[in-house]
Amino acid sequence: MMYRGIYFLLCNSLIGFVHLNAQVTADFTAPFHENFDSLNFVPGIGGNNLNGSLDSKWNVTPAELASNGTTQYFWGTGSGLTPSLFSGPSGDHTTGNGQYLYAEASNYSQDRAKVITPYIDLDTLSNPELSFYKHQYGSDIYDFSVQIVVNGFWFGSIYNSSGSRPNRWEKVTVPLSQYAGSTVAFIFIAWRNSSSPGNGLADIAIDDVRIDNPRNCPAPFAQQVQSIKQHFPLFSGLRRLRQHRNFPELFVGFWRRQQLESQVGGSYLQRAGRIRRTAYNNR
Repeated sequence: MMYRGIYFLLCNSLIGFVHLNAQVTADFTAPFHENFDSLNFVPGIGGNNLNGSLDSKWNVTPAELASNGTTQYFWGTGSGLTPSLFSGPSGDHTTGNGQYLYAEASNYSQDRAKVITPYIDLDTLSNPELSFYKHQYGSDIYDFSVQIVVNGFWFGSIYNSSGSRPNRWEKVTVPLSQYAGSTVAFIFIAWRNSSSPGNGLADIAIDDVRIDNPRNCPAPFAQQVQSIKQHFPLFSGLRRLRQHRNFPELFVGFWRRQQLESQVGGSYLQRAGRIRRTAYNNR
């Protein structure tokens, strides 16, 4: 789908660019999912995550280097631990061993970093929503927000979260039903604390960005699995049994026992015990 529109001049101070009379063509048709693990996303190197790259349909502002050659607060591809010890994730959300995007905050040349998604056509979705995972841990984080561009027009913020959050990946879901049928892009903005920059501990990260209809069945999480194990210890027992080197023989023996019990009635072990006791008493 193609639209003509403008980014209002007012938004220049917020998203860092103005595009007048832009022809907006969708890069993708929803459903859309990006986990940043493709070869188009390359992690940088060193303490400033330099010389990495993003897919050409993803745009960052500012770039990693300013015109005078100094490193800036910018979005890049990451994997494993971020260079900062007390900020950023220790692995990606998807598998723990993949990649993610994050804003490297080891330098203080400016206080915000922005990354803009490709344009996505929502025509194919009846009830669209944006979902992604964020890692917002670090004492120098000021704010994290998501803005939306609709058919070439900047519509402002649709999500905002201030300060440092727990040291884990957290899911964010934003309904987009009011934009159904439109072509949209999203701007992820990381803000560090400029009044007290500290040690650059503002490495905000995102992963598994998805635009789709809501899922009917939520994915299980660790607490649910633990609850199942507590209420149904048989599951844990079967797992340990499966690891036994004689598992096939044990399983066959269990099946034969069940067949025998169904024939003689009651528990096989109890039945066998009664037979042994009766034989002993009648000696």
